[in-house]
Amino acid sequence: IPFDTATPVTLSGLSGATNVYKDPSGALKAGVWASEPKRVAIDYASDEFCVLLEGEVTLTDADGHATHHRAGESFLLPAGFKGTWENKVPVRKYYVFHTPRPAAG
Repeated sequence: IPFDTATPVTLSGLSGATNVYKDPSGALKAGVWASEPKRVAIDYASDEFCVLLEGEVTLTDADGHATHHRAGESFLLPAGFKGTWENKVPVRKYYVFHTPRPAAG
């Protein structure tokens, strides 16, 4: 499944996403996300792997530890991450979300 950096994304408010893949169980999805500048509290229920295509992002966890990511870099936000997402410039990224499923049994 090819990922195209030019995949169109329609913004709803300040951000939006276009999924290019979703597995039949719904546990895994991938696509392109874009956002205008914003700062938002996040509380992740899924694991997310990101590759920044454009812009810069600062992630600050609940303990105040901040990491800064720029275009061309990749990072992982694990399920359970709580903190803030801030991009002071427009951002575009590839994403892969995995939503943990309860163990069978």
